[in-house]
Amino acid sequence: MELMNQLDYSHAVVHNDSTLGTNFTSTSCPSFFATFLADPTFQACAPFSLLLTTSKAFFQAQRSPQGLLPYVLDASCSAPPTDCSTLMSSYARQIQLKNTCAQDLERGNPLAVEALEGFQSYDLMREAGCLRNNETDAYCFADASANPDPSNLYFYYLPEGTTLPSGTTPDCDACTQNLLRIYARYATNSTLAISRTYASGRSATALVCGPDFAPAVAAASTVSSAAPPAAHRHPAAWLGFAAAAALLGLCAA
Repeated sequence: MELMNQLDYSHAVVHNDSTLGTNFTSTSCPSFFATFLADPTFQACAPFSLLLTTSKAFFQAQRSPQGLLPYVLDASCSAPPTDCSTLMSSYARQIQLKNTCAQDLERGNPLAVEALEGFQSYDLMREAGCLRNNETDAYCFADASANPDPSNLYFYYLPEGTTLPSGTTPDCDACTQNLLRIYARYATNSTLAISRTYASGRSATALVCGPDFAPAVAAASTVSSAAPPAAHRHPAAWLGFAAAAALLGLCAA
């Protein structure tokens, strides 16, 4: 049986794949999480911006870059862009309210911070995650996941506030260049983490690809208080995609 007959990835289901835990300042914040995670419209959006950093299941899918991962990306990229963008903007506003997660954001609760950044960077990360290789039409993110050298993959975490490890040497190809062009268009928005990390990404590519490989952008006028930069992040495991049975059916043919 073909994988697509086992599960329709055009409407991937986003759900909890772990408990939220109890590390919240307020009782209203976990209630807000429970509400948006159960929202069918949110689930249908399968937001790449949140799957990338908060889903154990997505992390597992990256281990199958030519198998399961493209189907998951199909789900994210086929979701209605305007509707999903509007929804994520709405959640970005709601999560900062006093009766939801304002206290947790002020105290730097990682779950609240990652959710806010995921909502805010939805449009940017959708463009990044849906970027395709001009020659093969494969997803650039899937190509980066398949590469034994993780340098290209590191660049996908820049919009999450993650700094590049020392010695990062990306490929000087169209995928990397087009990814940085996407980032450059958003890097002047100080509410996005990319405003803090784009310069380091551009510098890293300049060392190996030349100074004109990525666009230069003006520094953001103010710094967002949403979250401090992170050296490296692992999935927080509060958001997942699809059913566990789909992962078990990964190798079905």
